[in-house]
Amino acid sequence: MQLLHILFTIFLSPPLITAIPSPLSAAHTPHKRGLPGAVYVCNNPKFTGDCGWTFPDNLCHIAGADVGKIQGKPESIGPDPGGYCILYESSTCEGKEVTRISFPGLADNVPMFGGMKCFANEVQPQSPDAPARKGVDGKKERVELLAGGQGSTRNRELAGVIGEMERSGYREGLIGLEKNVYY
Repeated sequence: MQLLHILFTIFLSPPLITAIPSPLSAAHTPHKRGLPGAVYVCNNPKFTGDCGWTFPDNLCHIAGADVGKIQGKPESIGPDPGGYCILYESSTCEGKEVTRISFPGLADNVPMFGGMKCFANEVQPQSPDAPARKGVDGKKERVELLAGGQGSTRNRELAGVIGEMERSGYREGLIGLEKNVYY
């Protein structure tokens, strides 16, 4: 009789009943949204260190100078889903291609290159005399430095904002909360 009472208590206790998963509490895993043709670049392997994200613009970016506006040689390069980047030997993005990189990119072992162009998969490389894409303010569409690199200054500054977003359910990030910031 005592065994029956113990089993009854274990199986009908409130914590165990509430722990039973229901369809309403099923985990939903949202996917990160990307911007095809955009690229995330960091100066350390595994997307750490000083990092930057550049809007798609089909322009040639010089390694170590304006690729993602980071300090130093890119050690990890990650095109957003739906896009790819071409690394060239020349800093003018002409001539010999070193390699093509598509999502998720290279977390390390980035080859030496002089220049890089990134495109959306459906967009073909445009001619050098084609006009650059401009934002609504007439300036080149580009985010100079974005949060995200482990240990980056901007990441530390935004830790509270990001923490609040995670607590409220935006665990995969949000684009557009603050102008020119990618969370």
